[in-house]
Amino acid sequence: MESRRLADGFAALDGREGLVDAEAVIGAGELGGVLEREVEVQAVVQWKNLKTGELMIDHKSVAASASYSEYQLQDFKYGSTVAANNLARKIVELMERSW
Repeated sequence: MESRRLADGFAALDGREGLVDAEAVIGAGELGGVLEREVEVQAVVQWKNLKTGELMIDHKSVAASASYSEYQLQDFKYGSTVAANNLARKIVELMERSW
């Protein structure tokens, strides 16, 4: 399995680096190549009400994934961008539940 780290700006969610994992999910059979890869992005969310000091979300792990295929002219950057957008959506949903 191949691992890559996102830029420091993404890690601002909890002060730690976000981890991105990429792995082959569908092989090309006899060709021996990879048809599709999957990227998973993980974050730990901490959300604090700055007026009251109350922790709305305390170190909640959130993960999201996306698939990409070089045969569809998609690369790791595309897959990780889609996964990051999916992660952002999940974080907003998590915040809406706590609100």
